[in-house]
Amino acid sequence: MYLFWFLFFWILILFTDMIRRYAFLAWTVILVIPVLYFPFWLQHDKITYFFSLKFPLVLLGAVWFLMLRYTRLGNRKWPLVFLYSLTIINILAAVYHDYQSGYYLNTIAGVLLIFSFPNFNHIEIKGEYNKKELTWNIPFFWIFCYTLWNWSFCYSNWFLERKSMALILLVSIFFGIIKRKRWLEMRYYSLFLYMLTFYYDITFFRELHGPVSLNKELINFFQYTSLVCTFLYTICFYVNVFKKFKKKELL
Repeated sequence: MYLFWFLFFWILILFTDMIRRYAFLAWTVILVIPVLYFPFWLQHDKITYFFSLKFPLVLLGAVWFLMLRYTRLGNRKWPLVFLYSLTIINILAAVYHDYQSGYYLNTIAGVLLIFSFPNFNHIEIKGEYNKKELTWNIPFFWIFCYTLWNWSFCYSNWFLERKSMALILLVSIFFGIIKRKRWLEMRYYSLFLYMLTFYYDITFFRELHGPVSLNKELINFFQYTSLVCTFLYTICFYVNVFKKFKKKELL
């Protein structure tokens, strides 16, 4: 079983990186495969409303990154604003789910992440018309706080899939370390690939986790940790914003 998770981890990393590097592969995987899967998902009785909302948002985010890099959209401002808004909506979907489930500490942490998320002015696009590189200067501490918050969300709401959820978050933090400015792009691609594979056979993935009972003390621990880290980062973020504002006033 551990060998499976190890291989799945590196396969996700490999395919995510290949999607970013090769346009033809990216368009094929991100557009063609979901179309082929669609009739299967319509008949799937274990697809939740959250997946029905989340997967189209993740798919749209992945497609939008491709559009920005390989079409003229990358030369305009409004598509960057749309990408920023789409990312906020993705986080809000999980925040609302936490709120509905009664996990209020994690709800607050998610809201703090939204208010401290670097906006579209931190996006930079370089390169030729069909070979552009998009970077988004997101601080690693924000990525770390996001990962903690997301793990708390996954453990609390999707306990039966906790190991696979932890794995996809490890993939996320891996790219946050080695490709920080491309982290969000890699996050969309890797999450898309994970959802594609996971929801192909939910029962198979759940059986790999084994019958372990939900630990409420751990839920509280994860949520408190997530909230404290996110709160500290948000304070640092706005202190920095205030300093920059005062500096401009002095000039």
